[in-house]
Amino acid sequence: MSLRWKDVVNLHDGDDMVVRERKTNKLRLIRITHKVRTIVSTVYNILDPNPSHFIFTSNKGKGLSPMSVQNFNLRLRTTLDQYGIRVKGNPSSHCLRKTFVVQSIRRGFQSGDHLSLVKVSHLINHSSVSQTVKYTNYETMEMMDLYELD
Repeated sequence: MSLRWKDVVNLHDGDDMVVRERKTNKLRLIRITHKVRTIVSTVYNILDPNPSHFIFTSNKGKGLSPMSVQNFNLRLRTTLDQYGIRVKGNPSSHCLRKTFVVQSIRRGFQSGDHLSLVKVSHLINHSSVSQTVKYTNYETMEMMDLYELD
């Protein structure tokens, strides 16, 4: 929630950005993909915001203060309802993160990358693979069945 437009608007495909996680204070490396860069550029050109303003901004702050997680979750639910998108459970920023993790691991296993669990665990800054297994619960255990031990 603390990203500002100036942090991302001039990045190019393949550039890396370092972000400090608020909850754990760990550094995270984020690679800018072509799709992300295209979306950021398009939205930036449409909105024409002040580069020093927050991307996810509170209504009260008008760009000068970041949106709270609670406000983000409320806006996410409202947007999903507005477009008639049905979801299981309670949509939230945490749900988006968990979905990304599970789908990345699943895609890796399905493409034959049996280290995808390890790679994703490292990507999301978990201190161990077992932490990622606990984090993803049943979904990961189900994917572990993809390993066929002879």
